Amino acid sequence: MEFFEESIICKAINCTTITLIPKVKNPSNIKEFRPILCCTVLYKIISKILTSRLQEVMPELIDNCQTAFVPERLITKNIIMSHELVMRLLGLPEKYVRWVMVCINTVSYSVIVNGKPAKPFEARRGLRQGDPLSPLLFVIAMDYLSRLMKQLGNNKDFRFHPRRFLWSSSAEPIKKALIAWDKLCAPKVAGGLNFTNIELWNKAAICKLLWNVCKMKEKLCVHTYYIKNNNIWDTEPKNASWVIQIIFKAKEQFQEAGYSEKDVRHSDSFSTRKMYKALQGEFQKVTWRSLVCKNKGMPKWIFILRLAIQDRLATKERLARWGSIDETLCTMCHRSNETVQHLFFDYDYSKEIWQKLLHWKGVMRRGKQWKEEVQWAEKKAAGKSAGAEIYRMVLAAAVYHIWQARNNTIFQKKQTNAQSIVKLIIQEVHIRAQNCKKLDTYLSNMNWYPV
Repeated sequence: MEFFEESIICKAINCTTITLIPKVKNPSNIKEFRPILCCTVLYKIISKILTSRLQEVMPELIDNCQTAFVPERLITKNIIMSHELVMRLLGLPEKYVRWVMVCINTVSYSVIVNGKPAKPFEARRGLRQGDPLSPLLFVIAMDYLSRLMKQLGNNKDFRFHPRRFLWSSSAEPIKKALIAWDKLCAPKVAGGLNFTNIELWNKAAICKLLWNVCKMKEKLCVHTYYIKNNNIWDTEPKNASWVIQIIFKAKEQFQEAGYSEKDVRHSDSFSTRKMYKALQGEFQKVTWRSLVCKNKGMPKWIFILRLAIQDRLATKERLARWGSIDETLCTMCHRSNETVQHLFFDYDYSKEIWQKLLHWKGVMRRGKQWKEEVQWAEKKAAGKSAGAEIYRMVLAAAVYHIWQARNNTIFQKKQTNAQSIVKLIIQEVHIRAQNCKKLDTYLSNMNWYPV
């Protein structure tokens, strides 16, 4: 009764034992065990009491669109959206909220080793497996976000799209994207970022539904009312619902991916991911992929390098092509048009930076044109040696810092001399290389600045 009167629970009562069940014969590592959580009997009694009280009011608290774990509702009609505990906002009694929070905040675990419980450790986050309260608290969490989404859906100004957020960090529409979305969805070896094309993935998922129909895994009204004894590939249920029609139209996606009706019928399994890859088609590998994919530099360096290689940086010359500006003269030198070639290798400032970095790296040659420099790096610095990896890092860092210096000149009216940029790049490369013993050892003899 102490729990219900004072909202206090003994830690031993709320200690959950973790029993490790072997998945395979003779397990040799922790991954080959399946953890099973077992709450104490006293805690189960407390939790059951709280759960039975909460279940009585769940239909009044939870919106109709939330169906999981609510009596007389089906989980298959629901999409899980978020996690957050909002009992107080739903108007539950303060004392009841304290009881639930005590159950959540005092959790500890003890792993059973050789039949004996080890020293308990405190839980950090999340709900417990096997706790009767967990499903109901999960539904309450989902319901709050569902209500917020409904309110947001009624807001006419809400027009969010992940493509906008990627380039502008906001949901506001922008005139131009630096790289087309289709290219971003391409594999990394093809110059993309391997983002999932949701539209294409949805088509692949619908193909799985048609495959189920073909393999007789879907034995509901589809076969009875629409297919009967006809050939599935020749069936066009014009009077069916739009969902059924979309499923049958998925045969177009199968054909697009190179699968015939015979292939579908004789396949023993279906992978949505493989279908997605097939719908994407073949990609031509870019020659510069190793410069970004195998680069141990900072992500921001690699990102700017990727844009520069694809000529997608917002230089004045490119902005003028968009019609955004008329002036294309380089802000740094006021002599030539600001292109990628001029900014990184033609301008005296960037020439000095790159020449000193080549000298520091031990490359005894003059700087080349931008495209030639990239081609040289593709051939000479594409391996796994420490020297090649450091060269790729230096190239990415140089492009990033020159671009930053250009932006600081334009937007902050702040100029940094070339020697300071060179020192900063070398320092950051040294710091970055400390995470890799091979690179750190290689740089131990390069602890100096070129002059």
